[in-house]
Amino acid sequence: MRKHAFISILGLALAASFAAAQEDSAPSSGLSVTEVVLSKALEDGQPVEPGTSFSAADGRVYATVRVENPSREATTVSVKMRPADRAHGGHGIELEIPARPRYRTVARFTTRRSPGSYVVVVSDSEGNEISTTTLTITE
Repeated sequence: MRKHAFISILGLALAASFAAAQEDSAPSSGLSVTEVVLSKALEDGQPVEPGTSFSAADGRVYATVRVENPSREATTVSVKMRPADRAHGGHGIELEIPARPRYRTVARFTTRRSPGSYVVVVSDSEGNEISTTTLTITE
């Protein structure tokens, strides 16, 4: 009787362990970012003066984000800009991704921040970071 109970408990523990491993390895949204271009302006939807260093006088930074969406399911991405020395936080925007295999969208940020290093973070609808790009803001 003890042997049978032990085997049952062991079986349940293995099943629970297998289920947890399946959850950890489950694919996220399947989205991937193929390109993030930072620029001072947009002209006809295209980045103008792309770069990674911007002055406070520039006023704005545009982040043009190209996304691959193999599931072709409508979803969202979050695009945030945070100080490079912080692991979380920052101000950003949620952008719609339509049910298409590829999509390009744009987020806009102000350069009226303290001089220093910043990171533009693109996250899927589940909050998983799928891309980061570093930039510098000067006086």
